[in-house]
Amino acid sequence: MIIEFLGGYIAGSLAIMADAAHLASDCISFVIGLVAIWLGGRPPDARMSFGYKRFEVVGALISILGIWLLTAMLVIVAIDRIYSQQFELDVNVMMWISAIGIVINIIMMFVLHGSWFMGPNGHGHSHSHGHSHSHSHSHSHSHNHSHNHSHSHSDGHNHAHETIGSPREDVVITNGLKSSQQNRSTERNLNLRAAMIHVIGDLVQSIGVFLAAILIKFYPGAKFVDPLCTLLFSIIVIMTTVQLFRESVSVLLDAVPRNVCLSTLQHELSGIEGVKSVHHVNVWQHTSEHNVLMAHLVVDGLCDANVVLELATQLACGSKYHIKHATIQIERLTE
Repeated sequence: MIIEFLGGYIAGSLAIMADAAHLASDCISFVIGLVAIWLGGRPPDARMSFGYKRFEVVGALISILGIWLLTAMLVIVAIDRIYSQQFELDVNVMMWISAIGIVINIIMMFVLHGSWFMGPNGHGHSHSHGHSHSHSHSHSHSHNHSHNHSHSHSDGHNHAHETIGSPREDVVITNGLKSSQQNRSTERNLNLRAAMIHVIGDLVQSIGVFLAAILIKFYPGAKFVDPLCTLLFSIIVIMTTVQLFRESVSVLLDAVPRNVCLSTLQHELSGIEGVKSVHHVNVWQHTSEHNVLMAHLVVDGLCDANVVLELATQLACGSKYHIKHATIQIERLTE
């Protein structure tokens, strides 16, 4: 990174310095990612009952904002160069630096690609034990009907011994539902995706600088291509990070996951036999791969509440909605 920046300074190439600045943001993102992984691995405590996994999202968001700030600064300098034309370029240094950048970024892509698909190749084993207790309470009104509110809690303690790359999925379901573990084929990680996007952006920039250097070498009057490449690279960087920015913000704002239609989920829960109505349905993302559900189901007095609870859980935690943690309260309605 330092060599590339110095090379860009010696060559007078803003495009190379833009690539170096992007690489610097990658290094910062890497450090943030390591901190996020370390904090995300900490167990829940009295203050952070959901754990620290959202540091992954915060780290990705900080990384993106840093990239956008650097990009804005480079755009300002590039526009000034286009209008002034008061700069000189050493095309030979440009070619060598960009060629080295191409090789390094290709190697990094292969490394990240291997890390991305490491999960299914890993192996591990786990065992679990748990205990459960339940309680219920009821109250009645002076109307012709009463509401019986009952819910139970199931607490599970999971212990696992596994090698790196053998992700497992803990589906924790409260209110009378069992805690289970399922193997997951692959898990998206915001920081890993951010790193891959950064490397792809660096590779495109290095290739662009290399081609620009060849053009300027044979046509010296085309040196304006260097700041033009910087503007083009800046647009590419913004386009490749805006979606990740939206996803990160959505997670932090507890937005409904994109793969979940709240009205459809509520309609399907209402369609379970014995369910009279559904209310207080909330679905949000705790992390990029951890959807959470909270819902209240009003059932008639003749149905088996445990059966309804089990069916509702199977619906929510199935392959359609990918709910990882469901809290469902049964309210019994008698007339």
